[in-house]
Amino acid sequence: MLKIFCFFINLSRSNEDLRNPVCDTMGYQLKKENLIKPKKKRPLRKGIVETSYESDTTLVNSLAEKCLKVIEDRKLIIFKIECDVVIVGSGCGGGVAATVLAKSGQIMVVVEKGHYFVAEDYSSLEGPSLNQLYESGGVLSTLDGKCMKLAGSTVGGGSAVNWFASIKIPTSILKKWSLDHKILFFGSSDYVSAMDTLCKRIGVTERCSEEGFHNQVLRKVYKNIGLKVENVPWNCSEDHSCSSYCYGCKVGNK
Repeated sequence: MLKIFCFFINLSRSNEDLRNPVCDTMGYQLKKENLIKPKKKRPLRKGIVETSYESDTTLVNSLAEKCLKVIEDRKLIIFKIECDVVIVGSGCGGGVAATVLAKSGQIMVVVEKGHYFVAEDYSSLEGPSLNQLYESGGVLSTLDGKCMKLAGSTVGGGSAVNWFASIKIPTSILKKWSLDHKILFFGSSDYVSAMDTLCKRIGVTERCSEEGFHNQVLRKVYKNIGLKVENVPWNCSEDHSCSSYCYGCKVGNK
């Protein structure tokens, strides 16, 4: 365990220029697309209040600018925000719930303890990225300490750092859930339609013309030993190959 930890520290460290000396030694370089800084866009600018940049004075004004009614209690030094629904967490669950409720006319407040990053903010380096995008800097264990967990802790939660893989639930699994566990919705045409709608919305494709280096190695090995190889559907463009998806996609393709 100590050897693995030392290896991890060695690979995740970076210098003042956010470069990893070990990567240079191994001849590994970030892809050119990862070194291009696009024009900065912050899609959530109109609806987000980043409290780390706010003072007690400016916070009330910033919240009011988002059309939220704020009641300030100076004696208790607290702010009361009037809204219909509060959702804790902006990940796959909270983000979707917030979207649906907001479209229905509800006044929404989504609370997220992680910071907000856009594509050009990502460094693609292990050390800084783990610290910025993951709970406990990526070093989070179960209560018994037997298993380490990676949990996204940023605006977007796990959806900001997960792999592109977008695999539909197999029919055999849906049948099992429906019949064995009596959850009939999983066996309905509505659920299948919902999966199709979701895949269309996030741009899932099964025709990927480029693969990362590690996938190319795996494909070659599996073919050499006679195993069947199939493409995994993913939610990015067909000609995009990103080896640093777990540290945020620097070109915002996902």
